[in-house]
Amino acid sequence: MNIQSAVIEGTKILKNSYIKTAKLEPCLSEINFNNIKTVGIRVDFNIPVDENFKITDNTRILRARDTIRFVKDQNCKILLLSHFGRPKKTFDKKFSFQALINQFSEVLDVKLNLLTYES
Repeated sequence: MNIQSAVIEGTKILKNSYIKTAKLEPCLSEINFNNIKTVGIRVDFNIPVDENFKITDNTRILRARDTIRFVKDQNCKILLLSHFGRPKKTFDKKFSFQALINQFSEVLDVKLNLLTYES
């Protein structure tokens, strides 16, 4: 067998020896949301935009859409956490989601509110 590393049913094969891996986290469908009111979701919305702040590739947003919809369907408030660009020490408007929030709402088909440093 010429496998350097693989995961098969929770067991890791490493150079032909079997080592138990850590317990996998439950998937969203296995979580009981009855007593959960708010869910924070870390998303990678560091997406490419043109010079007019129009999204040029919405793939990362689309990949998060099913997770966001699932949690929304559980009647939870959602806090999406992300970053945009690589801001330095002070606030720079070109790294703000302010110009993009409506485009995010459109792609996700959900009303979003932006929390800013000034909020």
